[in-house]
Amino acid sequence: MRIKFSLSIISLLTMIVFSSSVSAKTCSYYLGYITGEAERAYAVKKVYRYTPERLEEILSLRDKGQALCASGDDTAGMEILLESVKLINFTRLQ
Repeated sequence: MRIKFSLSIISLLTMIVFSSSVSAKTCSYYLGYITGEAERAYAVKKVYRYTPERLEEILSLRDKGQALCASGDDTAGMEILLESVKLINFTRLQ
């Protein structure tokens, strides 16, 4: 009985610790995603069919969002970064 109770407590604590860090969407999360997708060499080679205009728009939105996050306005910065992520994902779906 004690072992079963101890294992359930350990599994509950593990779920709480790992779920909170994984689901946290912050400015750094979105910036990391944009950097990983839009700035790789295959994006410049247009494997995902990024046009130069689309790539410039994604990177300009990233810069605006990063500036807002750095100034302390995280919610507005994350909204702009999310628009950049949507452009990346939409381009990948085409």
